[in-house]
Amino acid sequence: MGQDLKVIKQLTSILFLFFALVPLTAQTDWQQTNGPQGGSVRDMVVDKSGHIFAATAAGGVFRSTDGGATWNDENKGMDGFVTTSLALSPGGKLYAGLFGAINRIYPGGLYEWNPANSSWSKILNYEFINDVLATSETDIYAATPSTGLYFSEDGGSEWNLIGDTLLNIDSRTLAVHPVSGNIYVGTFAKGIYIYDVKTKEWSIANNGLGNLFINSLIISESYVYAGTNGGVYRSDDNGANWTQPDLGTLKAVNGLAFTPDR
Repeated sequence: MGQDLKVIKQLTSILFLFFALVPLTAQTDWQQTNGPQGGSVRDMVVDKSGHIFAATAAGGVFRSTDGGATWNDENKGMDGFVTTSLALSPGGKLYAGLFGAINRIYPGGLYEWNPANSSWSKILNYEFINDVLATSETDIYAATPSTGLYFSEDGGSEWNLIGDTLLNIDSRTLAVHPVSGNIYVGTFAKGIYIYDVKTKEWSIANNGLGNLFINSLIISESYVYAGTNGGVYRSDDNGANWTQPDLGTLKAVNGLAFTPDR
C-alpha cells in the first residue's frame, strides 16, 4: 500500500503491531514481547541484521536477536541509563541519546555503537539529549531541551550549535525531508521549526496546527505527519499548512511510523 501510517500512543513495552490509520478498519491485535526489563520503552530501531534495539527510561539500551523472544542489556561504555532516543544512519551506524538524571549521578550524552565489541563510545558530552538524527554517515543532529540543535558534519568528532533560534526552546523530536534534506524540529509548546540546509535559515511551520506540543514527526516525499498532544496532523505542502485527518478519538500521540512499502 502506498501511504500506510501507523501510530504508537504510548511505549511502555515493545509492541510490534501498531494502530493502522490508513485504513482505520485494518487494525490488528497487539502482541507484547518478552521484555525488555528496563522500564518504559522510549524508542526502538531494527538494524540490517534484524537485531532490535530498544531505548528504555531506566535500564539503558536492550537488544534482541530473536525477534523479541529474549533481551540482553547493551550498556557497556555508557555512563547513564535514561535513554531517550535511538537512530540509525543510512549506512547502519547506531546512535543513542541519553538524558542526565538524579542530579547528574547518571550522566547523559550522545553515544555511538561499536558492533565489533558490543560497546558504546560517547561522541557528544552534553547532559540532556531529547532526540538524535543521522542523515548520512557524517551528518548527525542532536536535539536538546534548552540549548538548541547540535550538529556534527564529521561523524561526531566536532559539534556546533545551529544558530540561536532554538535557544531556551524544548526541542523534542527530529526528522529529515527525504527530498530537500531540510531538518524538521518538533518542540514542546512552540510547534514545528524547519531548518533549510541550503540557506542555513530557520522558519516556523505552525499554520493550521491546533496543538503546539509536538511529540513525533515523520516525513515521506508527499506528506509530513506530526504526532501531538492533540492527535495527528498532516501537511501536503512540506509544513506550510496543516490539517487534522479524521482518525477517531486519538489524543496524545507519542510515535509515528510508516510501513516498509510506503
